[in-house]
Amino acid sequence: MKRSAKTFLRSLSLATIAACAFASDEVESTGTPEQVSVAGVVANEASRPLGSEEFSLRRRSTLELWRDRDKYREAIIVAARDDDPETAERARWILGRWQRGILSDTPPELAHQLAALAPIEAIEHLLEAGQFAAATIAMHESYGTLDFESISARVSITLDQRFPIYARAAVRSKTPKSFLDFLDAASSTSAMAVSRHDWAKLFATSDEPVAEMRLPESAKNWDSILTQRTQVLLNLLAGEVNAAMEAARAADQSRNMEQNDAVFAEFAPRQQTLVRSVQMLTSQWLPMASAASQSARECEYAASQLIDAAGDADSDAAPTYDLADKLARYHEDAIGHWAAALIAADRGLEMDIRAQAVAGLTANLKALGDDENGASAVADARALAWRTLLIHGEIDAGLSVIGRDDPAAAAMIAANASRNADAFDRLGFPVDQIDTQLETWIDEAIAAQRELFDASNSGDALRVAEAGASAETGVAPEIEKLFTLIRLLDGVNRDDAAWRIADRLSLPDLRVKRPQSSSTYLIRDYVLLSLLWTTHSDWMIRLGMRDWETESTIISRNAISQITVNDNYQVLAILQRFVQMQRPQATTIEAFQIACEIARADDVDRRRHADLVSELARSLRDGTLRHRVADEPDLHVYFRPSVDVWSELFAAHGRPDLAEPFLQRLSSSGDLKGALTLAKEYRLSGPSAISGDLYEVIWNAVAMSTSEGNPRFRDDVITAVTAVGEQWRAARDVGDQRTAEELLRQLRAMACTPSTDMRQQIADVLADLGQWQIADQVYRSTLVMTALTFDETQSMFDIARKYQGFVLRATASRLETTESAVDAPSIGDLSARDLELRHQAITWVDIAFVQTLDRISLRPQLYLVFPRLFAREKLELALSQTAAKPPAAAAQTVRQLLDRLRQLDAMDITTAESILPRLSELGLEDLAAAELKRMIQAADIHLKTFPVDAVIANNVAWGAAVNNIELDDALRLSRHAVRFEPDSAIYRDTLAEILARRGNFDEAAQIERSCVIDDPGQWHLHEQVKRFEQKLSKSR
Repeated sequence: MKRSAKTFLRSLSLATIAACAFASDEVESTGTPEQVSVAGVVANEASRPLGSEEFSLRRRSTLELWRDRDKYREAIIVAARDDDPETAERARWILGRWQRGILSDTPPELAHQLAALAPIEAIEHLLEAGQFAAATIAMHESYGTLDFESISARVSITLDQRFPIYARAAVRSKTPKSFLDFLDAASSTSAMAVSRHDWAKLFATSDEPVAEMRLPESAKNWDSILTQRTQVLLNLLAGEVNAAMEAARAADQSRNMEQNDAVFAEFAPRQQTLVRSVQMLTSQWLPMASAASQSARECEYAASQLIDAAGDADSDAAPTYDLADKLARYHEDAIGHWAAALIAADRGLEMDIRAQAVAGLTANLKALGDDENGASAVADARALAWRTLLIHGEIDAGLSVIGRDDPAAAAMIAANASRNADAFDRLGFPVDQIDTQLETWIDEAIAAQRELFDASNSGDALRVAEAGASAETGVAPEIEKLFTLIRLLDGVNRDDAAWRIADRLSLPDLRVKRPQSSSTYLIRDYVLLSLLWTTHSDWMIRLGMRDWETESTIISRNAISQITVNDNYQVLAILQRFVQMQRPQATTIEAFQIACEIARADDVDRRRHADLVSELARSLRDGTLRHRVADEPDLHVYFRPSVDVWSELFAAHGRPDLAEPFLQRLSSSGDLKGALTLAKEYRLSGPSAISGDLYEVIWNAVAMSTSEGNPRFRDDVITAVTAVGEQWRAARDVGDQRTAEELLRQLRAMACTPSTDMRQQIADVLADLGQWQIADQVYRSTLVMTALTFDETQSMFDIARKYQGFVLRATASRLETTESAVDAPSIGDLSARDLELRHQAITWVDIAFVQTLDRISLRPQLYLVFPRLFAREKLELALSQTAAKPPAAAAQTVRQLLDRLRQLDAMDITTAESILPRLSELGLEDLAAAELKRMIQAADIHLKTFPVDAVIANNVAWGAAVNNIELDDALRLSRHAVRFEPDSAIYRDTLAEILARRGNFDEAAQIERSCVIDDPGQWHLHEQVKRFEQKLSKSR
């Protein structure tokens, strides 16, 4: 009679189990000829008494049960819960082997290692060893255990960090199906499900051609909301918009049921989080605008009903706090819905709903009131409102909100919109009083700071508390306003006044003390930080060490290091010692300033200090500089081979020859990035200059090591992926097509990672290799993933911006160093496909940006800067597609985008320079001329208030010149700029160009020759001289 697994287990002794645990090699040897079937063992055991063969029989029985998991697993699980302790313990031993992935074919050494690990550690060990089938079994065995959630979470983290390593191992070992099975068993997040989807699609077989479309097997352990959200994601990736919308509605319904608030739900409309996201991602603007406006009106109606109900209950009673709180929640929700309605209506050109949304935002803001009690929800709603209004060109409405909440931020926004006079007024410093009242404003601010410091340092609890309430940072509000005033003055070319503030606040006895802190700081150090937002890094260097100091401070060096190549204050200390060693005649202040300039490494610094940079390399090689700082132990680390600061500095100075020896030291010390950089440089010197073995060494250094929470760990994995990319490039260069194809297949497998950040970086690697189509697919899947992962909003915007940069490169153009998003001369030559790709890229960036509005806080002026970028890109694309549209429709689109740009900035020089010339080319000369005249009028008004603003005068003059329109006004503005900045070769070049366009080639050539004398390194100036002289010769 056949006996059960439990009966077998009862026949085993604990000694047998212990012996089996350490007999992996014996396990292997007893498998084939001596192995007996379970049925045979049962028959033999039943027909003969216990004897000398009993131990062998018990051992083989145990091994049979362990080996045949598929047949006996359920019986073993039952036996593990048996009342008999010995039976349960023997069954748990077998389960423990399976939970660690120890199978009959597991190598003995690996089995011994796994036996000593916890199940999750064993799974990670199996992944590192490429034993994916065993890892899958171990993952399956974790289902239903108390450790399942922690194991799933840790596996998710491990795959997030190490996926490319495992992916390449699976491809190389020809086990992609085993790895797919593991992903099927281990997926616990939407991102992992996408990873499984992409892997199944990449390695699809005829057996299961649609495997990628189904949910992973592990989804049976998920809750309904995660399941539905993942279905939304997978359907969107497959282009199944209707299915995605159905799943989104179901997910939103489940979410609303779980988050139901019995008190709030009486009138409030249900949230439509995923539905709205799907509508946005698929540009369903009309349905989104209609639904959002309807939800907003329902919130408003609920608020009115609540007021009526409260009034009927007790008409004489004052509103209770509970009532006010409920009303605030309704208005906050209404603001959220109206913001969504404005976003959708503006993009869908639904002007009626757009107007309703603007009015709705304004009305609900008024009803909500100011954030008087510091309620975060009210502050968030107000911030969402002004941001949404600003990005859609409703500048006045947006400023009216933020002007009450943060006057300094409102001032910066107004200045960015070329409303400079308004900016000064909002800050409380009228423009017409700057020359007469500036000293008084500075005196008052200094006095206020001294008073605040005395209170913070008094030891009197009441005074300290009052000081903390008035200024949490320890910096008086009057000082903070002056910091903003410096930026405003910098923006209108009032360097004299801006410097005066910075200089006067940099005093030796003007200090800051934070409440509840024992440390004090100089206001000078805060001045340095405020100057980071200006164009005057040279002022930071001048103020970093004053004549009342004998040595630069760590704090000032730390602030200045933010404008340097290395961003390291200790490198500044080393460079200062170096300059003092090489230039003993220099004062301490002079040495400090030269050190800062070397570390900054801009164009002027590179020319000015070329000799010192060569001497620096020599002193590092011969050890003299290290000897110079021998008495400062904290600086010794910067002379180790593993430090990359010197190679970076020399590279920034345009001296790769000086950087290479330090890269070699980096590489030999085990620095992976240094080794990769060196390998790239060698490859550029010739295909045969470097062997692919070096790239494999880099890969192995990462693949064969693990890390416990090392922040460089993910960076190292990306370095390894980049090394594989370079292997592909090397194979291609030598014509090894077979190897190149295999390496590309490995890179595509790595790009299936669940980490969106890593996906984007792998897409960058693929783009650098010229694999545009594959990179585009990776980018798009990454964007959809981040769009529906609500805790990665900033990541989505970052990825979308990088995607746009990728598209610009893929369509053979470049991103301007100004705010111009497209290289105007080339966009007209793009194919229809490339234009569509550009359109999709800017749509992604736009969508990603609006999704940040209620989730992260950017610098206030960026809510104008980014919309300008988007509007310019859309305008240039519209101009390129004008031929395909009816003239009237094309002109209407162009006018709408020009209106938006004008709303965002009245004097947008980039539009004048790169876009308006296209209007004339397309037969829209009248529109270009009207826009230029309006811009000139705005410049004239501006210059009446800020006559020294040569930047605006020159920029508008140049815009008119390149359009060959209004040249008389252009000449007037250009002469205005040169009058205030006569030493500027740039401004004189503009003047020469305008004179030449007016036919005055003689004067133009004379001016251009003087520009060449002042700035001989600008090749453009030489070309201008040649062009003007040729024109002059022909005119005679």
